[in-house]
Amino acid sequence: VQTPPVVVAQVTPAVITPPAANHKVVSPDTVITIEAFVNNWAQAWSAGSVKNYLMAYSQRFKPDEGKSFEQWADSRRLRLQTASNTKVDVQDLHVYIDISQQQAVVEFIQGYTSATYSDRTVKQLVLTLEGTAWRILAERVIAQR
Repeated sequence: VQTPPVVVAQVTPAVITPPAANHKVVSPDTVITIEAFVNNWAQAWSAGSVKNYLMAYSQRFKPDEGKSFEQWADSRRLRLQTASNTKVDVQDLHVYIDISQQQAVVEFIQGYTSATYSDRTVKQLVLTLEGTAWRILAERVIAQR
């Protein structure tokens, strides 16, 4: 399956400027890499793999609650270790890559189910390229479904 190229857009956390006609097209391999990253993040969350889940986040990630990265990571670690029957799925994934090809915005429908809770949301991740690996810089729920 070949993924069509994605037109690059200017990206700032939580804001997307639509692609302009003069922006360059990025390699489909970049899009495939980002899609795989997001799916691996969801799989790590589903499996309760704390190490792999937290490795998906940049050390520069800013939690919404005003916590430090370390405080947020500790709370996420506890939640992942105590959750049971967790399933996170990603559908309708859209990738927007900054013209610098150093940041991307990913929007998708996230399904979350555990033994005690379930929901469907439209989620947005802002990714940053750190070395050769994509990492989550910002995360937010755009809407409940």
